[in-house]
Amino acid sequence: MNLWDRWKKRTSDHLNEEIIPYTTEPASAFLFAPTARYADLASAKMPQYLLSARPHSGLNRLTKMERLSGYLPGMSTINANVINASVEVIGVRGSESVIEVQSQVDSASQAQAQALLTQVTIEQKNSHLRLFSPPGRRAGHCLTQFAITCPIQRPVTIQGVYSAARLTGLTAGVDVETTHGRITLLNLAASVNAKVKEGIIDYSGHQGLVRLFAGWELNLNFTLPTFDGRMEAVAEGPVRVLLSAGFRGSLEANVAKGAVFVCRAALTTPMIPREEDGRVIHSFGEGTPNVRLMSIKGPVVLDNAPAGLEA
Repeated sequence: MNLWDRWKKRTSDHLNEEIIPYTTEPASAFLFAPTARYADLASAKMPQYLLSARPHSGLNRLTKMERLSGYLPGMSTINANVINASVEVIGVRGSESVIEVQSQVDSASQAQAQALLTQVTIEQKNSHLRLFSPPGRRAGHCLTQFAITCPIQRPVTIQGVYSAARLTGLTAGVDVETTHGRITLLNLAASVNAKVKEGIIDYSGHQGLVRLFAGWELNLNFTLPTFDGRMEAVAEGPVRVLLSAGFRGSLEANVAKGAVFVCRAALTTPMIPREEDGRVIHSFGEGTPNVRLMSIKGPVVLDNAPAGLEA
């Protein structure tokens, strides 16, 4: 049984559950905007100390920020375990892989802030990375962002625990999974597998063999009128889709009986509904659909993308 069939079978467990009344607003275009935050990685250590504007438990909190960067030698692939942090991987033209880490600690004293910062670690063994940031505690909280720039043809695998991931501009295979957080996938090619147990996936692109599962929501942006490849995308909650003007691909949307399906996109032919296995499937285009969308307990919403939106 393939992945899509397993997901379809899983929906039978929800046939008698009440459909959750999610809203049906379009996916927000800003979710798919490219990032320029790490376009020019700094090489210097830059600590800063600031008094927090909002005291906690009657104390003036001390915020400390540190930013470091360095090369990652011998990284033929990027394989990272990320714990309690966010990670961004950006494909660039070149041969070197570089990592930057920026940490911000909110704590009651400089000593506590420094103690938390010393727990932020980068461990490399061959092509495997372990990126760690300490969990939040009453004594202090550490917010850590790891950013990796690497050649566009590097395969990337990320396993996260309470971590967010953002991947941009990669042409090799991508495999990313996290327990809790947000996964953002922009302008990727080849194969893409992404799963978040409790969280949201944002995807923007036009090609590849793409499999997505989000425990909360999916936001999808198709940047060309056709999708070159195959997509299977499932969410427990809403699936919100932006279609390029003149979209002429083959698509199906699978929702529970009683759930909402909304199509505000200007399609050349209407969506055709049918019932199957106690659910309702809305189809567009000819032949076997190469884009298959499913919301287990929520709506599927199709809209046209705003003019000028790019991956």
